Amino acid sequence: MEQASLVDVHQLTKSFEEGGRTRTVLEQGDFRIAKGEFIVMFGRSGSGKSTLLNLLSGIDQPSSGSVTIGGINLTQLSEQERTLFRREHIGFVFQTFNLIPTLTVKENVLLPLDLNQRMTKAEIDEALGFLDTVGLGNRLDSYPDLLSGGEQQRVAIARALAHDPTLILADEPTGNLDDDTADQV
Repeated sequence: MEQASLVDVHQLTKSFEEGGRTRTVLEQGDFRIAKGEFIVMFGRSGSGKSTLLNLLSGIDQPSSGSVTIGGINLTQLSEQERTLFRREHIGFVFQTFNLIPTLTVKENVLLPLDLNQRMTKAEIDEALGFLDTVGLGNRLDSYPDLLSGGEQQRVAIARALAHDPTLILADEPTGNLDDDTADQV
């Protein structure tokens, strides 16, 4: 019996206008990802990996086609509905970290819980436990600008996991980490 897919992408196409010309980055992509499946994408810089992640998360809308996650077709949602869906169901590790500079490490990691109004002691403890897992449990009160690039990346990873998302998307999640830390993550 075939396992139901968590992610279902159908005829996904994304084009951009550049200098009066249309540039198609993704063309009629079809794939499924099952719950618990781990997928890795490789490709040259500029080949569309980040664009695909932005489409899967609902940050961007496709030119055509659909992205369905957990039975919800993101392409049929308004921008606000996609934001609320992403906030609750998607953990995203951005290539550029996207940590909030005015928040401490602890506050950055707890932000997804706060936005989802899920701040029970158990949920806070679990979220902060991810900082221990990535070796930064002792930096709770530090601000992002006091952290190295690799430390900021590990905070971003802990934040992506904090709210127990349905789907985790990561854009070069270990790109700023040394080999040993990357293996641990």
